[in-house]
Amino acid sequence: NNNNNNNTDMLTSPLLLLPEDHPDSPLLSRTTTPPEINGLNYLNGVTFVAHVFVSYGIGVWGLDGVLPSGWDISQRYETLVTPAFWAYKFMWAPILVCEAVFTICQFTPRFRGRPIIQEGTSVFFFYTCVVQTAWTLFFAFRFFIVSFVTVVLSLLSLLALVISQETTQEQLQSRQRPQQLTRSLLVNENEEEEDIENENDEE
Repeated sequence: NNNNNNNTDMLTSPLLLLPEDHPDSPLLSRTTTPPEINGLNYLNGVTFVAHVFVSYGIGVWGLDGVLPSGWDISQRYETLVTPAFWAYKFMWAPILVCEAVFTICQFTPRFRGRPIIQEGTSVFFFYTCVVQTAWTLFFAFRFFIVSFVTVVLSLLSLLALVISQETTQEQLQSRQRPQQLTRSLLVNENEEEEDIENENDEE
């Protein structure tokens, strides 16, 4: 009976749990006990709020006339790739909405401790928000070369995020294989012991 209890405890260990709703993707797996909000979750939230304020407060509204808006600067220094007014005015909306969905979800008990947040996304969402915010500021003060550098850094940060997701997925899959084997062996052992106990009871 003690062996059965020990085996049961091992089977319910978070390290041995199979993903509850995504058995083929350990990156999305979660344990039965929601973890506490940690520093990464708060860091993502704070930098996103700052990013929204700078992007819309300065980039779109120009701090109500204190600074030139991004559109005012684009009109003054018009090029062949200057976007149309409607594109410039509203292109940030879907970007920020998607980022807001991520920011909110990564605070919730269902998602905040998942590997896709803590290991896959890691600090790259924070980096992306920082360089996007820096781009808006540099562009507002017409530091065009530096603003171009931040655009490139933003692209590199997003690429690093995608690579991190893929790398974490591969690492978790390789880590999960022996755990799945251990779980299978424990289940078989429990079933054999139960069969023996049932036979003894019948006798």
